[in-house]
Amino acid sequence: MIDDSAKSLFLFLLFLWSIFTFAVNAQGVDPPTTQSHSIVFSNIGATIMTVGWTIGNGTNRAVFIRESGSGSASPSNDTTYMANAKFKQGAQIGSTGWYCVYSGTGASVTVTGLMPDTTYRVMICEYNGTPGAEKYLTVAASGNPANQTMYAILVNEVDADTPGTDVLEFVYDR
Repeated sequence: MIDDSAKSLFLFLLFLWSIFTFAVNAQGVDPPTTQSHSIVFSNIGATIMTVGWTIGNGTNRAVFIRESGSGSASPSNDTTYMANAKFKQGAQIGSTGWYCVYSGTGASVTVTGLMPDTTYRVMICEYNGTPGAEKYLTVAASGNPANQTMYAILVNEVDADTPGTDVLEFVYDR
């Protein structure tokens, strides 16, 4: 038979254990340790491009893009950035100009809504966690971030001197 003091001690220790367990679990998950890397650009046009990368060890990754040739994205932990593949339609990191164009488990995204002859900087940030409890890895890696300049559009009028043959020719220019 257990006496009252032993029972009280047991209940007290159980109470302390439950507080400790709650405190440990409330901290959530750790951020990943390996960043996505080796960003590649394909299907480049004047207003659209596909961005691909080699994934790191996060359960998800967020792709951020901005009009610039420098800097790094720095998303805030415990913040969900709603993605939209059309530039400037996804969530922005504060007022930094970095917009989220992808969030998920994949390794590529086709970005639209870009401006011709403009340089964009892309950074992928691996993360772990559930919505509202994300832990981002924000360090740079080999080939992440990376820049891409969109094609310019040149408008050439073909045979302007012959009536009825005025034709516009749109040409991408690098």
